[in-house]
Amino acid sequence: MTLQIPIPRPTYSPARENLIKAVPPHLICSLVCGGKECRYEGPGDWTLQQQAIRGVFSAWVTDKILAMARPSTELIKKFSIINQFKGLNIKSVINLQVPGEHNHCGDPLELKSGFSYLPEIFMENDIYFFNFGMTDFGVSSLVRLLDVVKVISFAVQEGRVAIHCHAGLGRTGVLIACYLIYATRVSPSEAVQFVRIKRPFSIQTRTQIDLVFDFAQFVDSQRTIITNVSLHAQPITLQQHLYRQQHLLHGYEARRLKHVPKMVDYACKRLLQIAFDKQDDAAVQVEKQKEANNHIMTLFIRETITSFISLPESHLANQEHVDPDNVLRPPVGTSGSLKPGTSSDRFHPQIQSSKFARLSRSVSDSNLSTTSWRHQAQVELNENEGAWGRLGAEEDPRILSALMWCWLEHLKEPVLRSEDVVILLSKPTDKHNLVGLEKCQDGTINGILDYISKLTGLPSLMEDAIIHRLIQALTQSGEENVKHFAALSQKLKTVIREKRSHYLFSRGMVRTTTVVKLSSHGKNK
Repeated sequence: MTLQIPIPRPTYSPARENLIKAVPPHLICSLVCGGKECRYEGPGDWTLQQQAIRGVFSAWVTDKILAMARPSTELIKKFSIINQFKGLNIKSVINLQVPGEHNHCGDPLELKSGFSYLPEIFMENDIYFFNFGMTDFGVSSLVRLLDVVKVISFAVQEGRVAIHCHAGLGRTGVLIACYLIYATRVSPSEAVQFVRIKRPFSIQTRTQIDLVFDFAQFVDSQRTIITNVSLHAQPITLQQHLYRQQHLLHGYEARRLKHVPKMVDYACKRLLQIAFDKQDDAAVQVEKQKEANNHIMTLFIRETITSFISLPESHLANQEHVDPDNVLRPPVGTSGSLKPGTSSDRFHPQIQSSKFARLSRSVSDSNLSTTSWRHQAQVELNENEGAWGRLGAEEDPRILSALMWCWLEHLKEPVLRSEDVVILLSKPTDKHNLVGLEKCQDGTINGILDYISKLTGLPSLMEDAIIHRLIQALTQSGEENVKHFAALSQKLKTVIREKRSHYLFSRGMVRTTTVVKLSSHGKNK
């Protein structure tokens, strides 16, 4: 069943938008804002319910993100805003203003910063400060907007975040809506409506609404094969995948996975946990918790919108102070679709471990290529939501490995082309990289070989079956053609043995002749 929600409409009329674009900035302060008496420069025109931070027109959009009008030096002192921030665990301030803007509104701007306050007052109190200037009533480039959204993603891991422009409505609302699109599975319509419910009068012009929709399309195109695979997406190469992946990842994860697909890295980690009957490692725990939190937030946004649009009109009229230039509800008869989550509903935060014997039996029985498992994996890859949750919750190694193989086989071109195989076989074996390959090829293949090398109890036939299946996926060859890659198979076995020797030696489990020689050679140097 599809729930109907209003399609976002601009809260400013075309005439008002055109007026704002044509009027000089100093007149905007006087005609639109009120100049010295600007209602956004203090608490005078706002109820206590509209002051999540006492003294400032502000509201919590999520339990982590505060939207607010710009504070001033005087307000910060008068209402002890720094102490309020500390008490509420607000660790970051994101300022979307351009220095010098709205200089006729409220108190004079600080000459040193060009803002209504000095950023140092926050930084000296261990509160992060970020400035990403965006012109008033304007928009930003999609790439820059994505960068700011990733900063928010970092900031909410440290604590709560306060975001402001001048009034904390237009640019602030756009940024928060884009963050919700990035962090959850909501549509742009849902993101705009939710922000407007929590922060009435937000996202004011048609260009700002268009920016939110354009951002959603841009992010979806980048993460099509990051968090899911779309049936409508065109196949891309491994290098293109990593380029898109870098757009969405940030921080340590972006650096660690610069040359390794997250899909491969995550699947290998899950397989190792299942094989050794281990609890989730820190990286997987973080990923699963993030997936769980995002899923909860998605449900909360949709439930909030559903509850709001089902309220009687009389109740809505009394719910908030109404600004005639910022009407939340669009004209009657305009509607969009709200689709509840699908595959992500199956997410389970706690995963039960499986025995290594289960992996052995699964690999042996299926020979890693059973059609039914490959088909099921393909279905999972084609689902539109919750792929990370599916990977994190999956306990069957056959499906996990099939997901990885299917992903590799559906790239636009194989990870290893015939010319790459020739180059690889002509180069000497190196324990750290596959000499002759590009970094993206080396990172992807080495990631899988590292995983195989840690499966120390594998029977020879089982390891042969895994390498056979790996070559089939890397070269996108049919079952009958893999036999022509005997030399490549031997090359990969040599690399795996070298990796396994060093892995066991580093854990103090074995001292092979090869490792002893290598160790002595290193000491002699």
